[in-house]
Amino acid sequence: MLSTLFTYLKHELHLLVQYSELTEKHREALVKFDIKALESVVEQQLDCSKKLRQIEEKRIKLMMVWLSIPMKDAVKIRLSSIEKHCKGVDLIKIKRFKEDINNVVADILSTNSTNRVLANRARSSVQQILSVFTNGLNHVCNVKV
Repeated sequence: MLSTLFTYLKHELHLLVQYSELTEKHREALVKFDIKALESVVEQQLDCSKKLRQIEEKRIKLMMVWLSIPMKDAVKIRLSSIEKHCKGVDLIKIKRFKEDINNVVADILSTNSTNRVLANRARSSVQQILSVFTNGLNHVCNVKV
């Protein structure tokens, strides 16, 4: 059971690292205002999120079978509660996964926060530019718009 859990955790960690890299690419596309790259990155993020959900569902089902608990309880289980069921090398592996996952998630949250600020600034800049052009009293290149 634990070997299967470790396999799922490795896969989740790999997908989280991949998602973290995508959030960095997302930030770069926002800074460069590269719409095509932004669309591509968002599609890749959606695909990665879908894969994360699938592996998470597999891990939850494993926890349901292993601990003989209903799904609502299996969803709430954290790695710290799994640590109680492990000893020796398995305990060290669980702690390492917990630390690695926490670090990657913290990176993702930080980058997503930056991305949100960048996207809001870009949106407000575009709105200001559009308001200049759509205001009937402004003249652009000696032509009334």
